[in-house]
Amino acid sequence: RIVGQLRANFAEVIVATIPDPTGTAYFSPVAAAAAVLRQPASLLQETWGIGPDDLLSQPAVRDMSFQLLSGSFEPLAAARVLRAGDAARIRERVRAWNTEIAGVARERGAVVFDLAALFSRLRSGGLPAAGRTLSADAFGGFFSLDGLHPGATGHALIANDPIALVNRTYQTNYGL
Repeated sequence: RIVGQLRANFAEVIVATIPDPTGTAYFSPVAAAAAVLRQPASLLQETWGIGPDDLLSQPAVRDMSFQLLSGSFEPLAAARVLRAGDAARIRERVRAWNTEIAGVARERGAVVFDLAALFSRLRSGGLPAAGRTLSADAFGGFFSLDGLHPGATGHALIANDPIALVNRTYQTNYGL
């Protein structure tokens, strides 16, 4: 309804897709957590009952590190592990929302900024910035320390994409 009302008033509208939260630095695949902890993934899976496709929150990885250092092992709080099935349902819901967003944009003549694709590129191969490649991993340079929100560099990279989209769509030449 909002997009339609804006377009009815002759406004140009750009809508953005939603990034998948499971692809942020807040969540680590078991293999990535194992690399950070310098332990075999199988040890993590056996010790804490983690599935190979489960995702570990930052607090889970921190708890695991303390337990490894102390040699005293306890189960992880359930809320600190995102089970593979739950992660799959989140991903599917985000995909459905993004399909709906793109459909509304198409129906109403709005432009789509695919923020979800930018985050996907970040997760799959990183994004170049100032001579290095930023990643979606913890301390990968894109996310702030909370692992969920982009830091200053991440926000700058995000801002570049809609500027480029505006330049392509409206034949402008705003600087990046």
